[in-house]
Amino acid sequence: MNLSYQYISPSETDALFSQKVSQLIQDLLEKECPELEQEKIKKISEKASISISKKLHQSIQYIISNKVELNKSQRVGWL
Repeated sequence: MNLSYQYISPSETDALFSQKVSQLIQDLLEKECPELEQEKIKKISEKASISISKKLHQSIQYIISNKVELNKSQRVGWL
């Protein structure tokens, strides 16, 4: 087993995350709604994973922005 670290770019991370979320949604829809056509399931899962990814990014950016602002406001007036 190779345990060395490997850099993964943000876009690769996004793609992997979206792909995994899409697959999870697809599997769930196939199980819970077997009457849906495969093409509809695929479209629904892709749209949902994109939406989830966007919301996650917005949340992360919001948290980082708030943390940066908090750190700025807590700075002492000297260097």
